[in-house]
Amino acid sequence: WLNDYLDDHNISYIGSNREALENEYDKSVAKDIIRKSNINTADFFTSCPGEYKNKESLPVNFPLFIKPITGGDSRGIDQGSIVNNFEDFENKVSSINKNQKSNSLIEAYLSGKEYSVGILQESITGNLTAMPIEITTKENINGHCILDFDIKKNDEEIVTAVTDIKIFRDLEKIAKKSFIALGGKSFGRIDIKMDHLGRGHFMEAN
Repeated sequence: WLNDYLDDHNISYIGSNREALENEYDKSVAKDIIRKSNINTADFFTSCPGEYKNKESLPVNFPLFIKPITGGDSRGIDQGSIVNNFEDFENKVSSINKNQKSNSLIEAYLSGKEYSVGILQESITGNLTAMPIEITTKENINGHCILDFDIKKNDEEIVTAVTDIKIFRDLEKIAKKSFIALGGKSFGRIDIKMDHLGRGHFMEAN
């Protein structure tokens, strides 16, 4: 790890240290840290193929959102990521295991708007500046608007400024608290999703 080398030799650098990067790399670890810090995040569990035998054994009720436990660029996220029954659940977990070589992170599906919040940290004071944007996408064939791999690859998402002051402040608060909880330094990005009542929930960090 380059970061470890720089720390060991007292060389200043821009960006987070190894511990913070490991905290956000595994999305389930990040959500555990966030939950212990009393920050909203959707109920979740992890799974590999065959771990659960029926819908009654699942820790969280349908609908569910399924994605790889590690990785970026929305790889493994597609129109089948939102599931409403056990057969689709099994198929998606198996698909992620086969194609992304990863276990799955399964979350309670949040149906509200999606945001991404850039964070910059002032090097001397440590003060954080949060810069939220709203991300919207067209509906897929299932009627859902999700930021999947193909939309990112084709640059089809629409990014708009957050002008509602209350929403801006709520996003700012969640993002800053999440960045601190995960041990971030210098800069980062916190992704946030609203539930059906407009309450923000931490999704993941970069």
